[in-house]
Amino acid sequence: MKKTGPQKILVENIKTPQQLGLAVRRLRRELGLGQKELSVMASIRQPTVSELEKGKGTLETFFKVLQAMGSNLSLGSKGIKISQIESKSSGKKMLNLLFNEEK
Repeated sequence: MKKTGPQKILVENIKTPQQLGLAVRRLRRELGLGQKELSVMASIRQPTVSELEKGKGTLETFFKVLQAMGSNLSLGSKGIKISQIESKSSGKKMLNLLFNEEK
């Protein structure tokens, strides 16, 4: 089986808080992370991740979550674009490093 390099995940034309929340959910799932895992990585509570994915929450929380997922944010005339270049296993790897479980 041929191994592929990092996968680029891109979500564009985000114009509402709800679309932003859906983009966060999509990125989290692409990384293979659960809400609880992401909450630990971002140093927030799991219910806060859930609310953020519904389009509710603060900008501070949103940026904590983006940073935890290693994502980039771009703002342009057509809306917001979130992108990331990570392998699918990188989220789990970051979580393992956080807990010093990786050897």
